[in-house]
Amino acid sequence: MYESPRSVAVKYVFLPLDIDEMVMEVKRQAILEIHQAITAAEVRANELVSQERIRMENVLNHIKKTAKDEAVRGLNKQSDTPEVSE
Repeated sequence: MYESPRSVAVKYVFLPLDIDEMVMEVKRQAILEIHQAITAAEVRANELVSQERIRMENVLNHIKKTAKDEAVRGLNKQSDTPEVSE
């Protein structure tokens, strides 16, 4: 079957547009996936920061309690020793 040059040209004019649309759709999908990955990474980073903050607060509270206990023990030890009068 013979096709006129015009009908062949029309086929090839629309084909690149379809390919361009497909390429743009792939780009849009890739950008969407990148945004989703970034959001997931930000959520995970925030979770890790929160966990680390809690851990550091616990460590700090333990250090404060230990220092307080040692200070009280030191004071008790001083009051338990008899004073020597001269």
